[in-house]
Amino acid sequence: MNDTIARKFYKKVRVLCWIMTGPKNLDTKATAIKLTWAKRCNKFIFFSSVTNKTFPTVGLNVSEGRQHLTAKTVQAFLYCYVHYGKHFDWFVKADDDTYIIAENLRYFLSFQNPNEQIYFGFKFRTHVKQGYFSGGAGYVLSKKALQKFASVGLRNPFICRQDGGAEDAEVGKCMAKLQIIAGDSLDGFGCCSQYTISFHYVNPSDMYLLDFLLYHIRPHGLHSSEKVQAAFKHYRDLSEIE
Repeated sequence: MNDTIARKFYKKVRVLCWIMTGPKNLDTKATAIKLTWAKRCNKFIFFSSVTNKTFPTVGLNVSEGRQHLTAKTVQAFLYCYVHYGKHFDWFVKADDDTYIIAENLRYFLSFQNPNEQIYFGFKFRTHVKQGYFSGGAGYVLSKKALQKFASVGLRNPFICRQDGGAEDAEVGKCMAKLQIIAGDSLDGFGCCSQYTISFHYVNPSDMYLLDFLLYHIRPHGLHSSEKVQAAFKHYRDLSEIE
């Protein structure tokens, strides 16, 4: 398989992926992600309630349970900002039953500006006027959005809730107060986009199956040269801008 274009975008669009997990899921869900899609991020971090230096996971001072997902998310993003805020263009949050096609994510993000205060995901249009993004399907913050989210919102409980509530909705409310735009990433109607980025509710065995189907099986004699050429032209255009 020719991965020349994917490798070029890997260097051009720097993505940090962090995955929310728990101690009981390390040998199953987290391991499946670690062995499949996570390795295609420029960097990946697993956050849990307990530090595990062997796996490894970064332990957060938060109890397990759905009622504490907001606190887990807040602290994980703050950690990413403090340690890696200047080193990456985009910061992805995913659950341990999410499968992300990193190449499609980078392709989409290559049309976006990481210096704009914006974030993307699968949009729900309730509770927040501009909408908010599904926590399970994953969402991605620009480095500028992360900077404001971490340095302003996450340090002020009157702007951003620090725990409780529905994690994705609470993050959405916080983003709206900070005037961080909930961008649009839908490129079609119905199911599913040719450049689908993520799948939710994926069990470990299906993680391995998806990875095998996407990255190892190729029908003999079929190719999509027009798509490859279009992607390469887009990469070349990006290079000429800089």
